Amino acid sequence: MSVVQELGVHFETHAPNHRMSPLQDLERGPRLKIDETLGYAITEAKKLGVPVPTLEVCYGFLFGINRNI
Repeated sequence: MSVVQELGVHFETHAPNHRMSPLQDLERGPRLKIDETLGYAITEAKKLGVPVPTLEVCYGFLFGINRNI
């Protein structure tokens, strides 16, 4: 079993109501902190000339969610 799967089993067993921080934010209503996280990563990647198309797509989706909160 992989480390990630083991961690998932641990959370499922010991903290079944645990939610990741972004999900907690979304459930409470405040806007997601996408500029401080994904936005920062995208900016740094551009400075280094590293393509991050998946992060850019995720940022776009989350930006749309934030607009509607």
